[in-house]
Amino acid sequence: LHWQPWDRLRVNVVLGHAVDRRQRRLAETFPMMPLSQLFEAPWLVQRSEVALSVQYAFNRTDRVTLRVYDHVYLSDARRSEIGGDTRRRRITTHNYANLSLFGRVKLGRWNILAAGFTFGHEWLDLVRRQSSTDRDGAPLSLRVREVAGERVHTEELFLQDELTPWSWLTVVAGLRYTHHAGFGHHVSPKLSVLVDPLRWLRLRASYGQG
Repeated sequence: LHWQPWDRLRVNVVLGHAVDRRQRRLAETFPMMPLSQLFEAPWLVQRSEVALSVQYAFNRTDRVTLRVYDHVYLSDARRSEIGGDTRRRRITTHNYANLSLFGRVKLGRWNILAAGFTFGHEWLDLVRRQSSTDRDGAPLSLRVREVAGERVHTEELFLQDELTPWSWLTVVAGLRYTHHAGFGHHVSPKLSVLVDPLRWLRLRASYGQG
C-alpha cells in the first residue's frame, strides 16, 4: 500500500502471510528393532510480516525516514511413533525499528558532500513448546521453553564526498562508523572511481570494507 498525501510525505505499508504445508512419510529402521520407528511427519510453517515506512523530504536531497518491521515465524511439526505422537511448536517474533537521516550539500561546482545517521533497535523473542500423547490421544508430557528476549541497538554514521573535476571522471570516497551493542565498534572505508572515456564505454573500480 502506498499513500502520499502531499509531495513531501510518503507512507508505505506492506502486509504478508505465507503458509507452507508439507507431508512426509518416512521409514527408519533401527538396529535390534524390526518395526519402523517413524512413519509420519506432517509439518506446517506460517510466516506473517508487517512493514511500515514513513519518509518526509525537506527538499530533493534532505530527508528523514522511519521504518518499523514486525515478523512472526511459526513452525508446527508432529511426529508419529509407535508409542504415540510428539508435537513441537516454535514461535519466533522479530521486531525492528529504524530511524535514518540523510542530507546532501553542494560545495562548489564539482564537489557534493553527503552525510547520514541511522539508529536501529531490534527485539527477538522465541517460544518452544513440545507435547507428547499416547496412541489413544491421552497426554503424556508437556514442556514449554521461552528463550529470554534479545534486545540490540545499532548506531551508524556515514560521510561521503563525491568529486567530479571533469565530466568523464567521478571519484567517491566515503567512511561509515557503526556501533553495535553486541559486536562493538567498526569503521568501514569506501572508495570508487568511475571513468567515461567514450560514450559506449564506462569503467568502474571500487574498494570497500564491511
